[in-house]
Amino acid sequence: MTMWVATILAQAGQRTGDNREPFGLIGEIDTYSLAAGVVFMLIITLVAMWLSQRSPKRENITGASNQDGDRYATIFESANEGIVVLDADGVITEINPAACRLFDTQPDDTVGTPATDLGLLSHTEIRLLPNLHRQETPQPVVRQLGERVISTIVSPLRAGEGKRRRAGSVWLLRDVTEIVRMDETRNEFISVVSHELRTPMTAIKGFTDLILDGDAGRVSDQQRELLAIVQANADRLVDLVNDMLDISRIESGRIQLDQTAVDLAKAIQSEIASLRPMLDAKQQHIQTELDADVPPIYADAARLSQILTNLLANASKYTPEEGWIT
Repeated sequence: MTMWVATILAQAGQRTGDNREPFGLIGEIDTYSLAAGVVFMLIITLVAMWLSQRSPKRENITGASNQDGDRYATIFESANEGIVVLDADGVITEINPAACRLFDTQPDDTVGTPATDLGLLSHTEIRLLPNLHRQETPQPVVRQLGERVISTIVSPLRAGEGKRRRAGSVWLLRDVTEIVRMDETRNEFISVVSHELRTPMTAIKGFTDLILDGDAGRVSDQQRELLAIVQANADRLVDLVNDMLDISRIESGRIQLDQTAVDLAKAIQSEIASLRPMLDAKQQHIQTELDADVPPIYADAARLSQILTNLLANASKYTPEEGWIT
């Protein structure tokens, strides 16, 4: 098992951050981080086993204990992720080289000092240590440490008979500063591009509507048909731009919801009516089932309409002609 975990760590350390997926608090994180979460928990187990192996009583039982302890120590020292072990009072008892590099320190200068000196915990968080020592944080928690952004996973360290006594906690650290910066740059790019696209699209839609209304002269049936295609695709582009802006706002925490009482049945029927031409073009049928006594819901009417439109449009897209949507 030791060699297997060491192999995983070596492979993980060679991975780059090219493949990225949405991830909670930091906006996005590479696929390596998802696998690293599993490896993190393995490291915690190995660190806990290594710490227990360091007990003189255990080491004197058999020479195999020393060998296992050496193997765990090797993994602890060579791990690419930072590992910090705190005792029940929040004092650092172990720190590996990767964590030392993160904080620009040395083990001799760090072991035996409070985690607050390292910046790992604030004085307020120190008072919450009993809670941290009781539960794991399987999902990374992101914290700002100076100019760095660190992703942390915390796991309790237990000792004594039945592993009931809280002996401290193990902290696994990863520098995600560059990922966060790239995410911020991406969001800024999406926002700028979306706003720049809205200006010409507004002009295209406006003048198309004017021509269709006959303000620029008589419009033949063929011209009207072609202009209707332009108008429909312009509307699609505007919706796409708005979706991009919404994604940017959501990820940056700037989305605003205008929540009011909404009649769900009426909202659904309204969206079905607006998409009726698309459904009729494929001779599709739609069936809705909703209790008559469903009370109004508290929601943003515009966002709800957007959700229903996307759901119905996708349902129509993937339903064969003359099919049923239920």
